[in-house]
Amino acid sequence: MSYKDLEPFCLELLDSLIDKPLSFAAFDDQKLVAIKLNNTHTFEEFPEMYSEVIKSSPYNLKCNHIYGLYMDVVKNTGKFLPNNCKKIGVLEATGIHEKYMGCGLIHYLYALSVKKFADENCDNFASYCVAAATYESGKKIGMKQFIGLPYDAVKVNGKFPLFDMYDGATAFRAMLGNVKDSLKVVSPLL
Repeated sequence: MSYKDLEPFCLELLDSLIDKPLSFAAFDDQKLVAIKLNNTHTFEEFPEMYSEVIKSSPYNLKCNHIYGLYMDVVKNTGKFLPNNCKKIGVLEATGIHEKYMGCGLIHYLYALSVKKFADENCDNFASYCVAAATYESGKKIGMKQFIGLPYDAVKVNGKFPLFDMYDGATAFRAMLGNVKDSLKVVSPLL
């Protein structure tokens, strides 16, 4: 799967989050090279927020596959939150221009995001990892996986789709981190 396959989903997500004061963009002169979209939710929102199971969406088959996994995992996130979690930050999406991948930009964007979640009094934060890089970056700042759905084990219309992610990711993973603990890890980057 390429960035092009995910473009319609990412554009819709971008449209819903771009005006939130929790997101970041990185530029090289006038060129946008990376974006980190974030949001916050209260504990009470999760049971109602995604009440219907997503069976289809308006995207291409590959994007529908990711979108369906994403919606199911988000809908169930509340089941995995600690009892004392009153507010959760969400690392909604990360996109980095391929020429800027591997330079540590994702770690800086994560550091800014965790700091912003702390400023917003979030107890925990979640990440929904389509790609291997976001999963590995989450582990580095203390996040733990709470759901993993292997791409080759999820059927679409009763069949296992041929599915290759652009960075070799083998599963859609949801992760949870403690804001205070992760803030200690990322502080040197700020």
